[in-house]
Amino acid sequence: MKHNRFPLPEAIRLAVALLLLLAVGRAAPVPAQGGLSDEYEIRAAMVFNLPKFIQWPAWKMNGMHPVFELCELGTDPVTAILENFFRGKTIFEKPVSIRRLSQEEDASSCHLLYVTGSERKPFERISSDLRNKGVLCVGAEDWILTSGGEVSLPVIDNRVHIQIQITNAQKGGWTVSSKLLQLANIIH
Repeated sequence: MKHNRFPLPEAIRLAVALLLLLAVGRAAPVPAQGGLSDEYEIRAAMVFNLPKFIQWPAWKMNGMHPVFELCELGTDPVTAILENFFRGKTIFEKPVSIRRLSQEEDASSCHLLYVTGSERKPFERISSDLRNKGVLCVGAEDWILTSGGEVSLPVIDNRVHIQIQITNAQKGGWTVSSKLLQLANIIH
């Protein structure tokens, strides 16, 4: 009997790869041949899968928030990939809405805010306003953790690492899966 094999969409393939990564080790290697595009895809896949390992405060997930809002502060190659990954998806049975923020926009309705490396100053201006608003702030650079964010995904020794500022996460009301905590570098 012959079986037809259908290729998995790129987002699903990367999501499966991330889950395997989480099962195997602490960091995703950035292949030397693929260069930066692989780094961006790995980072985007990690952001895409974060909601599977983080529980938002119950009040942020209630009916007053009918969509899961992914927000982006700045643009970079990761944001384009994120938009492709999240478009048309649901998270916690809520349709995903994608919003690119201007530096002046209010981000308090966001569930997940991805901050690009070029937006440090704007993020530092708004980060204190986001405390206790249920906005998980994620970025590629280490500075996001010292500026009020919860998750950074820096490249260290040619691998994308997951770093969690656990104090910020706890203050924000998130419950981080023990599976993710075992794999992440915990920052206090």
